[in-house]
Amino acid sequence: KRLTPEQWEQPTECPGWSTGDIVRHCCWGEGMLAGRPMPEGEPDAGRLPHAIVFLVQMDHAQMSRAPMAEVIRESARQYYRAAAIARTIDAALRAADIDARAHYDAHYDVVLPPMAVAAGLGELGRHNILIADRFGTRVRIGAVTMASPLRLSRFPVGSSARINLGLF
Repeated sequence: KRLTPEQWEQPTECPGWSTGDIVRHCCWGEGMLAGRPMPEGEPDAGRLPHAIVFLVQMDHAQMSRAPMAEVIRESARQYYRAAAIARTIDAALRAADIDARAHYDAHYDVVLPPMAVAAGLGELGRHNILIADRFGTRVRIGAVTMASPLRLSRFPVGSSARINLGLF
């Protein structure tokens, strides 16, 4: 059965995810598991050079059950949570007329681990996975890129200090 363009854009039970988003995510995951090569090279982030980068912690108790199914379930839950946060921030910025784009699992235009390092959220391990200061590798990364920096009145313009917005 072929879907119409309207059906591809239908919302699903996953908030913020259309039917097309779910299908693309599953196809990407299956391709990766089948050994299909991922695109090479660095994506161009030139249009939206500023970013909000955040981490979502995976539950230690669930992750300590490796290699059981709970680990896969917890990882997927936190990928979804990072996507929901990124899409929420993206929507708020766009509502404020700020050119922005959310980046999350299977919807990346940027490479997230180096961005998280640049934001001071951890360092890259030898395996090119982020090692966060507090949670080690038990994190998922999300980001929202923007055309211009946010202007927060209580922080000096151009400050490179980390800003904890206390959202979660």
